[in-house]
Amino acid sequence: MRTRRSLFVFGVLLAAGVLLTPETAFAEASVPQTVTAATGSTPGTVDVTWEAPATNPQNVSMYEITWAKSTTLVGATDVPSSPTPAMLNSVASHLLKHTISGLEAGESYSVAVRVLSGDGSRTAWAVGADAEAGVATAGAAATKPAAPMGVEAVSGDEMVTVKWEAVTGATGYMVQWRPASQDYSMTTRMVMAMADATMAEAKPLKNGMEYMFRVRTEMGDDNYSDSSAEVKQTPMAAAMSVPAPTNVKLEPGGRKMITAKWDYGGVGTDTATGFQIGWTEAAGTEFSDSLSPQRIVSVTGGREARSYTLELKVNDEYLIAVRAVHGDASGDPIAYSDWSYHPGARQSTPAPATKPNNVTVASMDGELMVTWDAVASVGTCADAAVGARCGYLVEWRAAHQSFDNPDRQMTVRDKLSATIPNLMNGTEYGVIVSSMNEKTRQSDPSIEARQTPMMPTPALPVFGVLALGAGLVAAGRRRLRAQRQRQLKA
Repeated sequence: MRTRRSLFVFGVLLAAGVLLTPETAFAEASVPQTVTAATGSTPGTVDVTWEAPATNPQNVSMYEITWAKSTTLVGATDVPSSPTPAMLNSVASHLLKHTISGLEAGESYSVAVRVLSGDGSRTAWAVGADAEAGVATAGAAATKPAAPMGVEAVSGDEMVTVKWEAVTGATGYMVQWRPASQDYSMTTRMVMAMADATMAEAKPLKNGMEYMFRVRTEMGDDNYSDSSAEVKQTPMAAAMSVPAPTNVKLEPGGRKMITAKWDYGGVGTDTATGFQIGWTEAAGTEFSDSLSPQRIVSVTGGREARSYTLELKVNDEYLIAVRAVHGDASGDPIAYSDWSYHPGARQSTPAPATKPNNVTVASMDGELMVTWDAVASVGTCADAAVGARCGYLVEWRAAHQSFDNPDRQMTVRDKLSATIPNLMNGTEYGVIVSSMNEKTRQSDPSIEARQTPMMPTPALPVFGVLALGAGLVAAGRRRLRAQRQRQLKA
């Protein structure tokens, strides 16, 4: 039974091919064949090729490549058996070519290749058949391409289209941009364009913000030109038609004031979000490229505003106009109407009126009586319209207050005096008087006059004085009688 079992196991092992046989020697591959070197296609590279070993190529584990500057590796005996790691590359067994990089551009290099077999053994180094085959010049440094010319930027809605002239030999272009107040960032503000492109879109951008743009030519990997000249542009929404204000009027006001008034309504006026006033010292009948406003101010009140008062120089002539504005979500203007003018185009601020002189203030109980000299230009107010500025403006204040409180003002017509009521006795007050009329409006104020209201000292009645006197006489008589009685007793 045991013999049969042994024969059965022997047969299984024989069929499986696992019976031990005498050990045979490992068949090493021969050296690589036909080693050649050629200048690489990029700067600082050499391309190496070879053919598989003539014998036992199936036993190649990998190939090793080494190199040396100039033509020193002209024979197998010239190659060190253990090259430094910095000058040794390994490639897989199925590859028959390799590119050595990191060399000095324009320098000559000789190369050698050997086989690393599966058992860890290495063959001798194989070199080129001659100096011409095994030596090559590393790729020369790339020539920096020319920067693009004719760069321009065209505004769009939240974008800008950048255009340039093509550069011969370019493999692409880099378009960069930045807000005018910031620096460039290669990673966040750039776009790459193809070799045949002559324009690119920079987006998304913020409407109304000024940006700077430049373009660089790419010619090969990481070979860029210097930057083109910068151009600037501001992205804007599509042009919007904003109707202009109508019926503009200019009215001179008090002292240095001119008030502009206008109408606004009708088709398309819902595009306006506000208004602006522009003015310059009079020179022409409207604003143009050669005559622009010296000052522009935004009117408070938004699109519902219909007037604005300017404070200008006294007795000067001004050109004043109004325009409608369309603003973005943040209120910044992005579109404007044409300027609208008063039919006469210009308007003068009023000349100053004459201020009253000799202002005097008399003290009273809780009141002050103010008087002043007449101003000839005021005349009579009998024919002046109700509410018209005519006569004199009297203003007062306590010593620690100012004159800008309407509750401490009164208008006086056809009189040269006024009584200021409801004052506090013992408090000093200052008083000024200005003249007013329809032609010259309000004058500068008079010199301030000061006074303190006081309660008068009360006088004693006559009967009180008599009674006081009689009492004193009677008291004197009583003292005399008492003195005489003391003398008689003595």
